[in-house]
Amino acid sequence: MRALGRRHPGAFEAFHHSPAAGERAAEPFESAFAAFRSAGFDASSTYNAVKATVVSILGYMLEDTLPARKKEAARTDIRDLPVERFPQVHAMNRVAGKTDTYAYLVEALIAGFAATRKGRKRRRERASD
Repeated sequence: MRALGRRHPGAFEAFHHSPAAGERAAEPFESAFAAFRSAGFDASSTYNAVKATVVSILGYMLEDTLPARKKEAARTDIRDLPVERFPQVHAMNRVAGKTDTYAYLVEALIAGFAATRKGRKRRRERASD
């Protein structure tokens, strides 16, 4: 996804305005739905997991491709923010661009889905006792 966004920065902005349609566009969704279902997710959880992934990745890609689409909006300028009042903003600004937010997002989504699935399974087991 990240490679696609870097090759075609406007693609994700277009997806934001209207969904893709047709068989080719539906293939990744079919695969994602099948993967979650085979992992034991029910239909509602599968839909939620795929929707959460799409929305998260779309949002990330819109932000990540912004510099390629609008050069003047490449980074937030915090120079006028006093360090005494905004120490965390300045601290985070120093690491911005040095972390792999995409990998972190994907890992957080996977961990969250796994925890949600385990939690639902435990609640169902307790309910059946």
